[in-house]
Amino acid sequence: MRRYLRCYGPSTEGHFAEWAGIAPVDARRSWQLVEPELVEVDLDDRKTRLNKRDVSHFTSVLTPSGVRLLPPHDPYLLQRDRETLLPDKTLHRRVWQVAATQASCSSTANLSAYGGHKRRANPSPHR
Repeated sequence: MRRYLRCYGPSTEGHFAEWAGIAPVDARRSWQLVEPELVEVDLDDRKTRLNKRDVSHFTSVLTPSGVRLLPPHDPYLLQRDRETLLPDKTLHRRVWQVAATQASCSSTANLSAYGGHKRRANPSPHR
């Protein structure tokens, strides 16, 4: 749980359950083990939690610049809080449909493009 929050925090029990592929009741048990170490964080009017030790990483954040190419299966795209990564929910299905197997592009900390190659039919050698 601590490592999950360090990488994907601030987060919620529900996002942890989705990410880990476990039942919400199991996520709650794991969450309760570290509850005394957590602080509540208001993230876009949503109540989330973060480890107290990680708060300083979020209070002195520099504004990113430039473009980052994200390879397939990048941990950044695997987090469950997709609203934070890409506020326009109409694009979620389109982006995450291909994000698992194709490269994506992040610009100034926001997911801004995605792409990949189109499959072409392989000609049969026995015609």
